[in-house]
Amino acid sequence: MPAVAGGGGQRADSANKAPPQGEDKPDGIASRVQFSVHRTPSSGGAAMTPVQGADWEPPACWYEPRYSPEEFSAYATKVDVRHGEGANGQGGVRARYPDMHIGDKGEWYVMRYNTGTTSGTPEECLDQDGFVFIGPGHPAPADAPVLDAEILAGLAYQRARLPAPPLTLSPKAGRQVVNLATHVRFARTLGRVWVTAAIDRAGRELAATTVAEPVRLRLAAGTTDADPASCTYDLVKGAGGGYSVNTEDAECNIVYRRATAEGTQHTLRAALTWRVFWSEGPGPDGTPRHAMPEGESVGDVAVTVKEIQAVNRD
Repeated sequence: MPAVAGGGGQRADSANKAPPQGEDKPDGIASRVQFSVHRTPSSGGAAMTPVQGADWEPPACWYEPRYSPEEFSAYATKVDVRHGEGANGQGGVRARYPDMHIGDKGEWYVMRYNTGTTSGTPEECLDQDGFVFIGPGHPAPADAPVLDAEILAGLAYQRARLPAPPLTLSPKAGRQVVNLATHVRFARTLGRVWVTAAIDRAGRELAATTVAEPVRLRLAAGTTDADPASCTYDLVKGAGGGYSVNTEDAECNIVYRRATAEGTQHTLRAALTWRVFWSEGPGPDGTPRHAMPEGESVGDVAVTVKEIQAVNRD
């Protein structure tokens, strides 16, 4: 049975399809990229997404090191390894490389697809050969997406999960009062979130860590019957490293100007903006190499507003 990876045009049936969703094992060869996720709180949260309008997509495909020449030769003996009808339009690898580069310094790299993307696998990935040999005197093909720290950082970004804003309202959400400012604080401090993506091949580790730090909170009242209808606050980093907010003394606080009708509510939306960067290595404290698109996590609170003259702020 041929193990087809990559290729465009009239490919074999197994390569005509996008890689199956939910598993990174197209053609039976799983990616060896490993992920380590750290977040506070340690559970829950939603996948990190770039703020609206950010032009960014995670890596769609990459070549990662997999076989020594001897290992690949043995693999190709058991499986009819093909390139597909892609960049070079040729089939069996043995037909193109009878010696399988045995005796040459270097490794065989395998094309892997990102099965977690929602936009599908782009044609530039499907047009790549499924296997390439890379080593001294055998450079990677031009523009080939060979796995590096930047690609790992993009994969780590995709794996990050961000907690929703842990809001506490005063007055409470079910006791909002007309013409009384809504004060907000966090029920607990928020910590950094970071994900390390790494691959180990023959004792050589390549790793990158993507770090997200909460920096801003934006509140939207969920109705035009509020003035102001939205406010934005910078978070404060405490001595213990956690981030918090308390708007009691802030210049901007949402004020609802009309009571909600019986049985209805407004949806107060809280959006946290996270500053994101990556660095080489397995930890979050390396020198930031590059900024990445800001991330966002969102939480909604149902609020009821009443006409009450006196209120107990609890």
